Amino acid sequence: MKRAKFISTVLALFPLGIITSLKAFGKRTEKGFKVAAGESRFGEQFRMKGVTLNVLDLKVSAKDTNGALAIFE
Repeated sequence: MKRAKFISTVLALFPLGIITSLKAFGKRTEKGFKVAAGESRFGEQFRMKGVTLNVLDLKVSAKDTNGALAIFE
């Protein structure tokens, strides 16, 4: 019985989690942008210490998505 109550509670609260996560995307940049291959969004390249020797280019910044997402190439 406890399992059924847990599952029903999770399913009832699931839409609330989706709405909360979508609010993070509410404030975005005004216009779209394109970042070419080999280039970075703000002209900065990143090196991850101890993980990889590759240089990472920032394509979508956390500034663009109100802290919800960042994408590197």
